[in-house]
Amino acid sequence: MLKHGLQELDGQHLLYVPKSKGLRPNEEFLSERYAEFKRAG
Repeated sequence: MLKHGLQELDGQHLLYVPKSKGLRPNEEFLSERYAEFKRAG
């Protein structure tokens, strides 16, 4: 169910990105997590 929902969002723009940098996720952390995700297949 989650996979199906995420696949439907493919190619769509994010609806909300915080303007304050303090509220945004850490880019380095996201990069590391995404690399792990890609390795997992």
